[in-house]
Amino acid sequence: MLLNHRSGLPNYAHFIYEEEVWDVSKVQTNSDVLKVLVKEQPKLLSVPGTKFNYCNTNFVILALAIEQLTQLSFPKAMKQLVFDPLNMKQTFVFDYPIHRKKVSYSYTSKFELVPFNYLDGIYGDKNCYSTPQDLLRFDLATYNDTFVSKRIKDEAYKGYSYEKPGVKNYGLGIRIKEWENNQQIFYHTGWWHGNTSEYISLKSDTVTIVVLSNKYTKRVYESMKIAGLFGYPFTLDEANESGFSVQE
Repeated sequence: MLLNHRSGLPNYAHFIYEEEVWDVSKVQTNSDVLKVLVKEQPKLLSVPGTKFNYCNTNFVILALAIEQLTQLSFPKAMKQLVFDPLNMKQTFVFDYPIHRKKVSYSYTSKFELVPFNYLDGIYGDKNCYSTPQDLLRFDLATYNDTFVSKRIKDEAYKGYSYEKPGVKNYGLGIRIKEWENNQQIFYHTGWWHGNTSEYISLKSDTVTIVVLSNKYTKRVYESMKIAGLFGYPFTLDEANESGFSVQE
């Protein structure tokens, strides 16, 4: 339920800010989020297992679960279990005390610097720094059964939320678009501060699309329209000011 966002948990960032249950002059950690949830017992968004609600709290709790299972910090666990085996040398999980003065900055749409804040000590839902080349290495690893078993992939790349009709669905940590002709797109978007990103995998075509920006722009999320070049129900329009138009 954490992986497919059917846990019903509320978004920790909204809850903490709206209820003023945290001193925002102090940088918060995943463990702090858990302690606040346990103490304050916020109202669930829905009965667990009954409804899809995308919520970053799920990823925060999952990172804690990984730390408990591996007895490693989440950044070290990801490096040891994922990044190093896949030769993702330019990828790491942001550790606030270590990296806050070393990483690239992010900017608003008006090129204004976005400062770090009290939520930047939390990972799992964000704070993974990478490159298109490294994300390509990750995507290529999903095509064989060595890195991830077929059984787990079968569970991850299927939809769990059919309560609403439409092409959008969600697997285990991955968004899905699926059409009646059996075409599927697996993807995920990302946003934090001024950073925007989109990762798209057209598995039946062995095509990977990755767009990353450290300046806030919604144009990153138009990258799925490139799938129209491979027979998916999108169209490209060079005359459009943004370079793309879409029909679904």
